[in-house]
Amino acid sequence: MAHTSEKRWNNINNTVGDLSSSLIDYLNKSEEIYQQLLELWSFAGGTDQAVADLLFQDTDIPATAEQVVMAQDAKAAVTSLHELWQAANNVAVGQEDRMDKLRRMT
Repeated sequence: MAHTSEKRWNNINNTVGDLSSSLIDYLNKSEEIYQQLLELWSFAGGTDQAVADLLFQDTDIPATAEQVVMAQDAKAAVTSLHELWQAANNVAVGQEDRMDKLRRMT
């Protein structure tokens, strides 16, 4: 029969292990999305306006200023996720409020 301290350790070990596994999965998925977004920006012409036009417009009318901001917010959030992935892989990244950029997408 396990001692109370062993049970506590098992609980902590399982919880931390599950969280670690989930975070690794999310960061790897985030990096995949970042790479896809880079391709999208390149395909669209490299500007936020061009990406917004591609995403939001079905005609020759340009995307609105609000739609361009939405594209910029997505770009900033995905870039923040990429930088978190980099930091987790021992790449130096600058200090920045990445959580603020991520919150704008929620």
